[in-house]
Amino acid sequence: MLTTGPHEASHGSNASPIGLNGFGVRAVRTRIGRFSAIDHPEPCATDDWIDKISRAWARGPANTLSLARLLHQARQSMEHGQWSRLWRSPRIPFSKRKAEMLVTVGEALGGLTAQKSAHLPSAWNTLYYLAQLGRGLIEQLIAEGRIHPRLLLREARELLAEYKLGKARKSRAPLALAGRLNRFSNFVLAHVAKWSSPERQLVRAELKRLLKVVSTKPNSLINNPNQFRNSENHIV
Repeated sequence: MLTTGPHEASHGSNASPIGLNGFGVRAVRTRIGRFSAIDHPEPCATDDWIDKISRAWARGPANTLSLARLLHQARQSMEHGQWSRLWRSPRIPFSKRKAEMLVTVGEALGGLTAQKSAHLPSAWNTLYYLAQLGRGLIEQLIAEGRIHPRLLLREARELLAEYKLGKARKSRAPLALAGRLNRFSNFVLAHVAKWSSPERQLVRAELKRLLKVVSTKPNSLINNPNQFRNSENHIV
């Protein structure tokens, strides 16, 4: 049996930097008097995330939103290059592309209350399309019953397309109006020199009426749409 000498057993300032047990060298004493394991290094942060992600994935589709929250948290906390290194591990059960999509889900939907989260579908690809709607619109559609646990991937895509189209139309509307006004302005500038006095008078009268219409409150126009129609039934 291997025994230790007095200087080896001592824990004072003159203690040996090598700690011994019945099986030989076990650890090396550091300068601050602690032992760091040689054969069992402390896991790095990447390994910790791999363990957490693998466990969350193993819980199945019902845990998709929790997995998305975890991936979003991991993505935010990692330093440059660490996220890419994470996906080189064979222990990760899905691709980096899928992880990026789940990060989008975690960012958009991770802050929902448990009550609202209960109305979401569990399929990760369906959640990905919903996440692109934005949290405010998602909460509105949950309240309207258009987002529910049985929502299909096809329906999520249709929702996204519907609201993207509506947003695009709204963004194009001012541009379309500006284009029409610009064409009208160019028409006037191109022909005004050729107009006769009666024609100029007609244009001035019509422009005054249009200015009055534009200056009228919208509610008044809605409640009485015929107030600015002329005898030929045209709005002027």
